[in-house]
Amino acid sequence: MPRSQVTYVLQRPRKTDFGDRPLPGGVARLFEPDSGGRLQLVGEAAMDHTPAGEDLRLGAGEAFDLKAKRVQTNYTTKRDSTGRSWRTVATADYRVTVTNAADKPASVDVIEVRGGEWSVVSSSVKPEKLSSTRTRFRDQVPAAGKATLTYRVRVIW
Repeated sequence: MPRSQVTYVLQRPRKTDFGDRPLPGGVARLFEPDSGGRLQLVGEAAMDHTPAGEDLRLGAGEAFDLKAKRVQTNYTTKRDSTGRSWRTVATADYRVTVTNAADKPASVDVIEVRGGEWSVVSSSVKPEKLSSTRTRFRDQVPAAGKATLTYRVRVIW
């Protein structure tokens, strides 16, 4: 089962007190207000040295109110000749369902990691190619609800 990781991103634009200073690496404590507006400690995260003007990304561990289930719903292969060599083309369909038990909506990134020559053929959520091996699907999950992502990947070898 995929793990649901919590990441806080603090924007640090230049020409602001928070953005114009480099930050040393260390431990950051994370607080959120409770229903009465009082700050409550929700976790700690290790942070790297961060240059001035760069957003601060804090990985706070696994989410306890977000769960993801990834299912491969179809897989086909086709082998053909391309002149002097053979190639195999595989197509796989996936469904990722993310449930949110919290009382507020959540923004989630589903990260697909795949090696070789591949492409996203279709998707219910716009894919963003992060690198030659990683694709991100960003979606919103409603409070006390769920969101379903479906996509098809083609791989050639």
